[in-house]
Amino acid sequence: MTATGSDEMTAEALVLDEALTMSDLETLYETLKCVAATEQDASIDASAVTSVDTASLQLLLSFVRQLDDNGCRVNWCGVSDAFVKTADLLDLTRDLKCAA
Repeated sequence: MTATGSDEMTAEALVLDEALTMSDLETLYETLKCVAATEQDASIDASAVTSVDTASLQLLLSFVRQLDDNGCRVNWCGVSDAFVKTADLLDLTRDLKCAA
C-alpha cells in the first residue's frame, strides 16, 4: 500500500501506508490475501507508518500466522518507531516478528 491508499508491491516489499486505519482494511486484506496465495516468503516495509490501529495490527498478525502455517515467513525490511510502539502496547511485537 502506498500513502495514497493504493496497493504497492515492489519487487522486494509490500510498502505500507503512513496511516493504517479501519478505512484501509479492505484494501490491505485483499493485498495480503494475494501475497499469501503465492505461498512464498513476503517482505513488508512499514518504515513510513506514522499511525496504526488495532484492527490493522490484527490483520497483519493473521497474515504472519497464515504464512507460518504455510511454511513461509514475513521479512520486515523496515518498521517505524510508531508501528513498533503500537505493537508493543498490544504485546504483538514478538508475534508479528517485527523488531525495530
